Amino acid sequence: MRKISILFILFLASSCVEIALLTSVKTASIVTREKSISNSSEDLMIETRLIKDFTFNGFKSPVNMVDITVNEGRVLLTGIVKNEKKARKAVDIAWKIKNVREVIDEIQIVKNFRIFRTSNQYLKDSAITSNIQSKLIFAKNIASANYQIITVNSVVYILGTAQSQSAIYKVSNIAAKAKGVNRVVSHVILKNDKRRRA
Repeated sequence: MRKISILFILFLASSCVEIALLTSVKTASIVTREKSISNSSEDLMIETRLIKDFTFNGFKSPVNMVDITVNEGRVLLTGIVKNEKKARKAVDIAWKIKNVREVIDEIQIVKNFRIFRTSNQYLKDSAITSNIQSKLIFAKNIASANYQIITVNSVVYILGTAQSQSAIYKVSNIAAKAKGVNRVVSHVILKNDKRRRA
C-alpha cells in the first residue's frame, strides 16, 4: 500500500513538472512553429481548462489517465481509461471547451489495469518519445517544433502541421524506426489544411 502511495505522489509530481516544461517549450518554440502567438495562447488556455475539467471528473487518476495535446484548436486525447463510457465522457468534455475545433479520440481502453505494469510502461513510453524528439531535432528539412509526439503503450501519436506531404512521411518514418515502437498514428495536417485556424 505504501509503494502505491509513493508511486502516486511521484506520478502527480511528474505531471506538474511535465506541464511546466510543456509551457516552457511551447513559449520558446513559437518563432519556429507554423502557428501564431495568438493560436499558441489559445491552445494553452484550452489545455489548462481541460486539465482542470479532467481532474475534476476523475481523468487524472492512476486508473483513468487521459492526456491532452492541443495544436491550433485540434485536441488529441490519448492515455488509458477502464471502459468505453469513460472515453466517451472525456471526448464530450473536450468538445465543450471554447475554441476547440476538432477532438481526436485515441484513448486506449485497459480493463485489467495494473499500476506497476503501467508505471513501467510509462517509463518506456517516455524514453520512446524523447528518442523520437531528439531524432526530429537533428533531421534535415524538418521543423521539429511543428510536431508533438505522444507515446502510449508503445504506440506513437503525432500531432502537428507539416509544410509538405513528404515531411509528413519523413516524420512518420523516423517515429516508426525508433526502438520499441509498435505502431505510429499520424494526425499531422498540411499547412494549407482547412482545419487550421485562420
